Amino acid sequence: MRGRTAVTTCKDTQLRLLHAPPVLLPEPVPYLGVDEFAVRRGRTHATILVDTNTHRPSDALADRTAHTSAAWLREHPEVRIVCRDHAGVP
Repeated sequence: MRGRTAVTTCKDTQLRLLHAPPVLLPEPVPYLGVDEFAVRRGRTHATILVDTNTHRPSDALADRTAHTSAAWLREHPEVRIVCRDHAGVP
């Protein structure tokens, strides 16, 4: 077997990998919903980004600052429309 490498695993590892959810490749998100949520009530807040076409989470940001959101948007030029909730951002 030229060019191939054998990997030894136990049956439990093989079963865990077989039953693991598939890893989805990121898809372009032209229509993005942005909302904040509390990680720890009243103490730590984060931002969730949702694909409004599929209604599935696209990403989560560690905080809710405009700087972090702007950096994410610069990395994703495919975003054409952003919709936000009406909550105030500090």
